[in-house]
Amino acid sequence: MCELSTFAETPTFERIADWVSSMIPGALVSIMRFHPDTNSLSLMPSGRFSDDYFRAMQDVPVSENVSTCGTAAFTKQLVITDNIQQDTRWDGFQDIAETEGVQACWSMPIRRLQK
Repeated sequence: MCELSTFAETPTFERIADWVSSMIPGALVSIMRFHPDTNSLSLMPSGRFSDDYFRAMQDVPVSENVSTCGTAAFTKQLVITDNIQQDTRWDGFQDIAETEGVQACWSMPIRRLQK
């Protein structure tokens, strides 16, 4: 059985995000932390996003139709959003995404085996 990982090793995940960024030029790569007590996700700190975007991406509910990441965490599967402005899962986040220049998104849950 698997559960979503709760990331404690921020520097390790930051290095992973840096590596993925180097493999996909122009991509904004991020990792969101799962909070099991609130069943929500929060963008982990990095220098890639503005403070406003960082704040908006805190405590995003894990739910079937809430953002790309919230949906991916809920379904435990890859979710792709090719146009954030037209995707209803991004309702409530579309303005900040547009301001930030984020036009599309994909999310793949990082999971660990449950002991």
